[in-house]
Amino acid sequence: MRRVALICPGRGTYTRSELGILTRADRPDPSGLRRDLVARADRWRGRIGRTSISDLDGADRFGSVHLKGENAAALIYTAGAVDVASLAKDLEVVCVCGNSMGWYTALHAGGVFGFDDGLRLADTMGGFQVEDGVVGGQVIV
Repeated sequence: MRRVALICPGRGTYTRSELGILTRADRPDPSGLRRDLVARADRWRGRIGRTSISDLDGADRFGSVHLKGENAAALIYTAGAVDVASLAKDLEVVCVCGNSMGWYTALHAGGVFGFDDGLRLADTMGGFQVEDGVVGGQVIV
């Protein structure tokens, strides 16, 4: 078993080139895990009145809507959680860290939160940017 450190990237990592990574039908998903996580994220976002991950990721064009905190946080987290779930089984993750919005994903990858609780945290923190007009400036101790 190979020991690895896992670095979870943050804001700015879901860009034009990532559009469709969660919803394109031509992407392999033999276990159905990616579809399951996206569906769970869509249900949560529907309950709180936000645009679904499927609609954001499946858009024809990447635009400013993808960069808004309330959308960027959920996109980054969901994509990261899918990546974490897809890690090779012969890897032993011995260290997890996150940069910027990646700290939500790092908490999930480290086993602190299940997917749903991590998504609620990411969505809530991203939503603060809309409600309070604050962009960035997170300090986590």
